[in-house]
Amino acid sequence: MRRIFLSITLVLSGLAFAAPASAAAAAAPTVRLVSATVVAGGAGVDFRYTVNCGGQGRFGLNQYVSQEVGDESTGASGTLYLDCTGRPQDVSLRAWYSFRLAAQPGPATHELTAAFLLAGGNNQQQKQAGAVTLRDRAPRNVISAPGVPTMFFYGASVDPAADKMTLNAVWNCDSSPATSTGITVAQAVDGRVAYGHGGFEYQCTGQWETTEVVFTGTVSEPSFRAGTVSVTSQFGWCGDDENGEFSCTDRNLSDTVTVG
Repeated sequence: MRRIFLSITLVLSGLAFAAPASAAAAAAPTVRLVSATVVAGGAGVDFRYTVNCGGQGRFGLNQYVSQEVGDESTGASGTLYLDCTGRPQDVSLRAWYSFRLAAQPGPATHELTAAFLLAGGNNQQQKQAGAVTLRDRAPRNVISAPGVPTMFFYGASVDPAADKMTLNAVWNCDSSPATSTGITVAQAVDGRVAYGHGGFEYQCTGQWETTEVVFTGTVSEPSFRAGTVSVTSQFGWCGDDENGEFSCTDRNLSDTVTVG
C-alpha cells in the first residue's frame, strides 16, 4: 500500500512491483540529511534530504523533531510520500504537526523512518536518529508534486478578536486523481503555536484559479495575529495501481506566507 507508514509490516512483507528478480539486486537505497530550517518563527521545521532509491519504486519519509525550550520540550512530525526516479532526489518535508512551543534555531533531536517499496521485492526500512542543528534560513517551500495541483498562498486578512485568518490559494492543474485538499496553518505567537484548519474541493481546468480559504483557530490560546504563517496542504486518493492492486496515495505541499 502507498500509505507506507500506516502499515509498515505490509510494506516489508513482500508487496512489490512485477519486475524481474534481478531487480532485487539493485543498490541499497540511501537517505542523507542536508539541513533543518526553522519555519515561520518556529511553527515548523523544514528538513532537506537527498534520497536515492537505487532503482524504481516509491518511498515514504516519516520525520520527528524534538527540542528543549527553556524548562519545557516541544516536538512535531511530518511525512512525505513520492515515487522514485532512479536518480538521487533532492526532497524537503515539513515537520509541523503537534508543536506546542515554537521551535528555536539551535540544537535539537530528530528521528527519521524511511520505507522503500521497490521493484523485485527489494523492500527496505531505514531509521536515523541523533542530534541536529536547526538553522535560521529561508524556508524550503514545496508548492508542486506529481498528481496534485501546483499551489501557493498569499495572505488576505487576520482577525485576532475572532481568531480567524483568511488566505488566498492560487492553484493550477491539468489533471489530478485527488479532488480536494485539507489545509493547516500554523503560526508562532509569543513562543507558542496557533493552529487552524480549512480546505476546498477543486476541478482541474488547466488555468490558474484563486480560492479564498478561511481558518478558525483550534487552540484556546494564542490567537492568530498579523505575521508569518506556515501553510501545509494534504492530498489523498485511492485506486488501482500499475499492477491492478488497490492502493492509496498521499501528497503534501508546503508554503510560508505573511498575513495582515
